[in-house]
Amino acid sequence: MRKTLIMICGTALLAAIMLSAQEGDKLKDLQKKRTAIEQDIFNKRVELIEKDPKVAEIHRQIMKLHAELANELAKNVEMKKMLDERAAIDAEIAKIPPAPKEPGK
Repeated sequence: MRKTLIMICGTALLAAIMLSAQEGDKLKDLQKKRTAIEQDIFNKRVELIEKDPKVAEIHRQIMKLHAELANELAKNVEMKKMLDERAAIDAEIAKIPPAPKEPGK
C-alpha cells in the first residue's frame, strides 16, 4: 500500500512538473510575441508621428509639457535629492562591465 501511494505521488509530481514545463514554454512564447508586438506598436507610433503633421504637433506639445513638468518637479528639494541619487546609481551601473552572454542565447 505504501509503495503504491509513493508511486502515485511520484507520478502526480512528474505530471505536474511536465505540465509546468509546458506552461513555462507557452509563457516564454507569449512573452516573445508580446515583445514583438510592442516593438511593432512603437515603430508604428514613430512612423505616424513622423508622417502626420497633426500627430507630430500634438507630440511636440506633449514633449514640451513633459519637459516643463520635469523642470518644475526638479525644483522640489526632495525630488532633486532623489534625482541626484538616481544619477549616482546610474553612474555606478555604467562602470560595471556587462556580463558575458551564455552560449546559445
